[in-house]
Amino acid sequence: MQVNCLVCNKIFKTDPCNVKNGGGKFCSRKCYGKWSSKNKTGSNAPRWTGGKVKLICIVCKKEFTRNKCEIEKNTPKFCSQKCFGIERRKNNIKEKILNPGKDKIKKICEICEKIIYVNKSEEKRGVGRFCSYLCYGLWQKKNRTGENGYNWKGGKIESYCNLCNEKFFIKPSKLNHGRGKFCSRKCLAIYQIKHQEKKETLIEKLIEQELIKRNIKFIKQFPMPGIGVIDFVIPEKRIAIEADGDYWHRLPSVIKRDANKDLKLSFSGYKTYRFWEKDIKKSPSICINKIKEL
Repeated sequence: MQVNCLVCNKIFKTDPCNVKNGGGKFCSRKCYGKWSSKNKTGSNAPRWTGGKVKLICIVCKKEFTRNKCEIEKNTPKFCSQKCFGIERRKNNIKEKILNPGKDKIKKICEICEKIIYVNKSEEKRGVGRFCSYLCYGLWQKKNRTGENGYNWKGGKIESYCNLCNEKFFIKPSKLNHGRGKFCSRKCLAIYQIKHQEKKETLIEKLIEQELIKRNIKFIKQFPMPGIGVIDFVIPEKRIAIEADGDYWHRLPSVIKRDANKDLKLSFSGYKTYRFWEKDIKKSPSICINKIKEL
Protein backbone atom coordinates (compact mmCIF):
# COMPACT_ATOMS: atom_id res chain seq x y z
CA MET A 1 0.00 0.00 0.00
CA GLN A 2 1.39 3.45 -0.96
CA VAL A 3 1.09 6.32 1.57
CA ASN A 4 2.31 9.95 1.68
CA CYS A 5 4.61 10.96 4.59
CA LEU A 6 3.03 13.64 6.85
CA VAL A 7 6.33 15.58 7.11
CA CYS A 8 8.19 15.40 3.77
CA ASN A 9 5.19 14.26 1.64
CA LYS A 10 7.31 11.43 0.24
CA ILE A 11 5.46 8.38 -1.15
CA PHE A 12 6.43 5.12 0.59
CA LYS A 13 5.08 1.62 0.89
CA THR A 14 3.59 0.19 4.12
CA ASP A 15 1.29 -2.65 5.21
CA PRO A 16 -2.48 -1.93 5.36
CA CYS A 17 -2.56 -3.27 8.95
CA ASN A 18 -0.20 -0.46 10.06
CA VAL A 19 -2.57 2.16 8.64
CA LYS A 20 -5.59 0.53 10.37
CA ASN A 21 -3.74 0.58 13.75
CA GLY A 22 -2.92 4.28 13.38
CA GLY A 23 0.62 3.85 12.10
CA GLY A 24 2.30 4.16 8.71
CA LYS A 25 2.31 7.97 8.75
CA PHE A 26 6.06 8.62 8.42
CA CYS A 27 8.64 7.36 5.93
CA SER A 28 11.48 7.31 8.48
CA ARG A 29 12.41 7.86 12.16
CA LYS A 30 13.89 11.21 11.21
CA CYS A 31 10.50 12.49 9.96
CA TYR A 32 8.77 11.07 13.05
CA GLY A 33 11.27 12.95 15.28
CA LYS A 34 10.57 16.25 13.47
CA TRP A 35 6.81 15.76 13.86
CA SER A 36 7.01 14.81 17.57
CA SER A 37 9.26 17.81 18.38
CA LYS A 38 6.47 20.11 17.13
CA ASN A 39 3.36 18.25 18.32
CA LYS A 40 4.44 16.34 21.48
CA THR A 41 6.38 18.91 23.54
CA GLY A 42 5.31 21.43 26.17
CA SER A 43 1.57 21.47 26.82
CA ASN A 44 1.00 18.92 24.02
CA ALA A 45 3.17 16.27 25.74
CA PRO A 46 1.32 13.17 27.09
CA ARG A 47 2.78 13.67 30.60
CA TRP A 48 2.28 17.44 30.80
CA THR A 49 1.44 18.42 34.40
CA GLY A 50 1.17 22.17 34.05
CA GLY A 51 4.84 23.26 33.59
CA LYS A 52 7.31 24.67 36.09
CA VAL A 53 6.44 26.72 39.17
CA LYS A 54 8.40 29.76 40.40
CA LEU A 55 9.85 29.54 43.94
CA ILE A 56 12.22 31.62 46.12
CA CYS A 57 15.31 30.14 47.85
CA ILE A 58 15.21 30.61 51.64
CA VAL A 59 19.01 31.15 51.82
CA CYS A 60 20.03 33.47 48.93
CA LYS A 61 16.46 34.74 48.13
CA LYS A 62 17.06 33.90 44.47
CA GLU A 63 14.10 32.96 42.24
CA PHE A 64 14.17 29.45 40.70
CA THR A 65 11.75 27.05 38.99
CA ARG A 66 10.75 23.44 39.70
CA ASN A 67 8.29 20.96 38.12
CA LYS A 68 4.89 20.41 39.76
CA CYS A 69 5.66 16.73 40.32
CA GLU A 70 8.71 17.72 42.45
CA ILE A 71 6.58 20.10 44.53
CA GLU A 72 3.93 17.43 45.18
CA LYS A 73 6.53 15.12 46.76
CA ASN A 74 8.32 17.79 48.84
CA THR A 75 8.36 21.55 48.45
CA PRO A 76 11.90 22.56 47.40
CA LYS A 77 13.38 25.31 49.59
CA PHE A 78 16.83 25.72 48.02
CA CYS A 79 17.93 26.73 44.53
CA SER A 80 21.14 24.64 44.65
CA GLN A 81 23.17 22.12 46.66
CA LYS A 82 25.39 24.97 47.85
CA CYS A 83 22.50 26.77 49.57
CA PHE A 84 21.29 23.46 51.02
CA GLY A 85 24.77 22.84 52.50
CA ILE A 86 24.92 26.34 54.04
CA GLU A 87 21.57 25.89 55.79
CA ARG A 88 22.43 22.38 56.95
CA ARG A 89 25.72 23.56 58.43
CA LYS A 90 23.97 26.32 60.39
CA ASN A 91 21.39 23.92 61.83
CA ASN A 92 24.03 21.31 62.76
CA ILE A 93 26.12 23.90 64.61
CA LYS A 94 23.07 25.15 66.52
CA GLU A 95 22.09 21.60 67.46
CA LYS A 96 25.63 20.84 68.68
CA ILE A 97 25.68 23.98 70.84
CA LEU A 98 22.19 23.56 72.28
CA ASN A 99 22.02 19.72 72.35
CA PRO A 100 25.51 18.22 72.44
CA GLY A 101 23.97 14.74 72.98
CA LYS A 102 22.99 12.60 75.92
CA ASP A 103 25.98 10.24 75.57
CA LYS A 104 28.55 13.01 75.13
CA ILE A 105 30.75 14.57 77.83
CA LYS A 106 32.03 18.13 77.86
CA LYS A 107 35.87 18.28 77.93
CA ILE A 108 38.67 20.79 77.35
CA CYS A 109 41.50 20.28 74.83
CA GLU A 110 44.81 19.72 76.62
CA ILE A 111 46.71 22.04 74.22
CA CYS A 112 44.49 24.97 73.14
CA GLU A 113 41.89 24.62 75.96
CA LYS A 114 39.01 24.62 73.45
CA ILE A 115 35.67 23.08 74.59
CA ILE A 116 34.94 19.73 72.90
CA TYR A 117 32.27 17.04 73.29
CA VAL A 118 33.39 13.40 73.51
CA ASN A 119 31.43 10.14 73.59
CA LYS A 120 31.52 8.19 76.88
CA SER A 121 33.02 5.18 75.14
CA GLU A 122 35.87 7.34 73.76
CA GLU A 123 36.52 8.84 77.18
CA LYS A 124 36.87 5.35 78.71
CA ARG A 125 39.47 4.40 76.06
CA GLY A 126 41.46 7.58 76.76
CA VAL A 127 40.50 9.13 73.41
CA GLY A 128 39.09 12.62 72.93
CA ARG A 129 41.74 14.64 74.72
CA PHE A 130 42.40 16.96 71.79
CA CYS A 131 40.19 19.04 69.51
CA SER A 132 42.19 18.28 66.32
CA TYR A 133 45.12 16.35 64.86
CA LEU A 134 47.18 19.55 65.01
CA CYS A 135 46.86 19.74 68.80
CA TYR A 136 47.56 16.01 69.07
CA GLY A 137 50.76 16.49 67.02
CA LEU A 138 51.92 19.37 69.27
CA TRP A 139 51.34 17.19 72.35
CA GLN A 140 53.33 14.33 70.77
CA LYS A 141 56.30 16.65 70.09
CA LYS A 142 56.46 17.46 73.80
CA ASN A 143 55.69 14.03 75.27
CA ARG A 144 56.61 11.38 72.68
CA THR A 145 60.12 12.39 71.58
CA GLY A 146 63.56 11.55 72.98
CA GLU A 147 63.48 9.44 76.14
CA ASN A 148 59.65 9.44 76.17
CA GLY A 149 59.45 7.94 72.65
CA TYR A 150 58.00 4.46 72.08
CA ASN A 151 61.13 3.28 70.24
CA TRP A 152 63.70 4.85 72.58
CA LYS A 153 66.73 2.56 72.93
CA GLY A 154 69.09 4.64 75.02
CA GLY A 155 70.15 7.31 72.53
CA LYS A 156 73.44 7.72 70.70
CA ILE A 157 76.73 6.19 71.90
CA GLU A 158 80.11 7.89 72.03
CA SER A 159 82.62 6.57 69.46
CA TYR A 160 86.00 7.52 67.93
CA CYS A 161 86.92 7.77 64.25
CA ASN A 162 89.39 5.12 63.00
CA LEU A 163 91.19 7.69 60.83
CA CYS A 164 91.30 11.09 62.59
CA ASN A 165 90.49 9.76 66.11
CA GLU A 166 87.87 12.49 66.54
CA LYS A 167 84.99 11.86 68.96
CA PHE A 168 81.46 11.55 67.52
CA PHE A 169 78.09 10.07 68.48
CA ILE A 170 76.26 7.27 66.68
CA LYS A 171 73.14 5.10 67.12
CA PRO A 172 73.72 1.59 68.62
CA SER A 173 71.82 0.00 65.70
CA LYS A 174 74.48 1.23 63.24
CA LEU A 175 77.28 -0.26 65.34
CA ASN A 176 75.49 -3.62 65.37
CA HIS A 177 75.57 -3.63 61.56
CA GLY A 178 79.32 -2.98 61.44
CA ARG A 179 79.04 0.74 60.68
CA GLY A 180 80.04 3.79 62.68
CA LYS A 181 83.81 3.46 62.32
CA PHE A 182 84.31 6.91 60.77
CA CYS A 183 83.03 10.36 61.75
CA SER A 184 82.27 11.40 58.14
CA ARG A 185 82.19 10.18 54.53
CA LYS A 186 85.38 12.13 53.90
CA CYS A 187 87.32 10.07 56.46
CA LEU A 188 85.83 6.87 55.05
CA ALA A 189 86.94 7.82 51.51
CA ILE A 190 90.49 8.68 52.65
CA TYR A 191 90.74 5.39 54.56
CA GLN A 192 89.58 3.40 51.53
CA ILE A 193 92.06 5.15 49.21
CA LYS A 194 94.86 4.63 51.70
CA HIS A 195 94.27 0.90 52.12
CA GLN A 196 93.08 -0.13 48.69
CA GLU A 197 95.50 -1.86 46.35
CA LYS A 198 96.57 0.43 43.52
CA LYS A 199 98.78 -0.53 40.57
CA GLU A 200 101.65 1.87 40.09
CA THR A 201 102.10 3.38 36.64
CA LEU A 202 105.47 3.31 34.84
CA ILE A 203 106.01 7.06 35.25
CA GLU A 204 105.32 6.84 39.01
CA LYS A 205 107.91 4.05 39.32
CA LEU A 206 110.50 6.16 37.45
CA ILE A 207 109.94 9.17 39.77
CA GLU A 208 110.11 6.89 42.83
CA GLN A 209 113.41 5.35 41.69
CA GLU A 210 114.93 8.81 41.11
CA LEU A 211 113.88 10.03 44.57
CA ILE A 212 115.38 6.91 46.19
CA LYS A 213 118.68 7.44 44.29
CA ARG A 214 118.95 10.95 45.72
CA ASN A 215 118.08 9.79 49.27
CA ILE A 216 115.08 12.12 49.44
CA LYS A 217 112.50 11.19 52.08
CA PHE A 218 108.99 11.06 50.55
CA ILE A 219 105.52 9.63 51.08
CA LYS A 220 103.89 7.81 48.18
CA GLN A 221 100.13 8.07 47.48
CA PHE A 222 99.55 10.47 50.36
CA PRO A 223 95.81 11.16 51.10
CA MET A 224 95.01 14.75 52.13
CA PRO A 225 91.51 15.55 53.55
CA GLY A 226 89.49 17.81 51.27
CA ILE A 227 92.13 17.70 48.50
CA GLY A 228 92.64 14.09 47.39
CA VAL A 229 95.52 11.65 46.96
CA ILE A 230 98.93 13.12 46.01
CA ASP A 231 101.35 10.92 44.02
CA PHE A 232 104.45 12.00 46.04
CA VAL A 233 104.81 14.33 49.02
CA ILE A 234 108.10 15.58 50.52
CA PRO A 235 106.90 16.74 53.99
CA GLU A 236 110.16 18.45 55.06
CA LYS A 237 110.14 20.79 52.05
CA ARG A 238 106.32 21.04 51.75
CA ILE A 239 106.49 19.85 48.12
CA ALA A 240 103.86 17.86 46.17
CA ILE A 241 104.84 15.98 42.99
CA GLU A 242 102.28 14.79 40.43
CA ALA A 243 103.05 12.43 37.50
CA ASP A 244 100.48 13.23 34.77
CA GLY A 245 99.66 10.98 31.84
CA ASP A 246 99.72 12.64 28.41
CA TYR A 247 96.18 11.54 27.48
CA TRP A 248 94.03 11.73 30.62
CA HIS A 249 95.43 14.94 32.06
CA ARG A 250 94.77 16.87 28.81
CA LEU A 251 91.00 16.31 29.07
CA PRO A 252 89.06 19.54 29.97
CA SER A 253 87.36 18.02 33.02
CA VAL A 254 90.67 16.69 34.39
CA ILE A 255 92.46 20.01 33.73
CA LYS A 256 89.86 21.81 35.89
CA ARG A 257 90.17 19.18 38.64
CA ASP A 258 94.00 19.47 38.66
CA ALA A 259 93.87 23.28 38.80
CA ASN A 260 91.47 23.13 41.76
CA LYS A 261 93.74 20.58 43.47
CA ASP A 262 96.83 22.80 43.00
CA LEU A 263 94.96 25.79 44.45
CA LYS A 264 93.95 23.85 47.56
CA LEU A 265 97.54 22.62 48.01
CA SER A 266 98.86 26.18 47.80
CA PHE A 267 96.43 27.25 50.55
CA SER A 268 97.74 24.35 52.66
CA GLY A 269 101.33 25.63 52.22
CA TYR A 270 102.47 23.11 49.56
CA LYS A 271 104.18 23.89 46.26
CA THR A 272 103.08 21.58 43.45
CA TYR A 273 105.27 20.27 40.61
CA ARG A 274 103.59 18.48 37.70
CA PHE A 275 105.61 16.44 35.21
CA TRP A 276 104.26 15.08 31.93
CA GLU A 277 104.58 11.44 30.91
CA LYS A 278 106.80 12.15 27.87
CA ASP A 279 109.26 14.21 30.00
CA ILE A 280 109.48 11.55 32.73
CA LYS A 281 110.11 8.76 30.22
CA LYS A 282 112.77 10.87 28.49
CA SER A 283 114.69 11.71 31.69
CA PRO A 284 113.28 11.53 35.24
CA SER A 285 116.47 13.14 36.64
CA ILE A 286 115.89 16.36 34.58
CA CYS A 287 112.36 16.54 36.00
CA ILE A 288 113.58 16.27 39.61
CA ASN A 289 116.31 18.87 38.88
CA LYS A 290 113.55 21.40 38.14
CA ILE A 291 112.54 21.31 41.82
CA LYS A 292 114.55 24.29 43.14
CA GLU A 293 113.89 23.55 46.83
CA LEU A 294 115.83 20.22 46.76
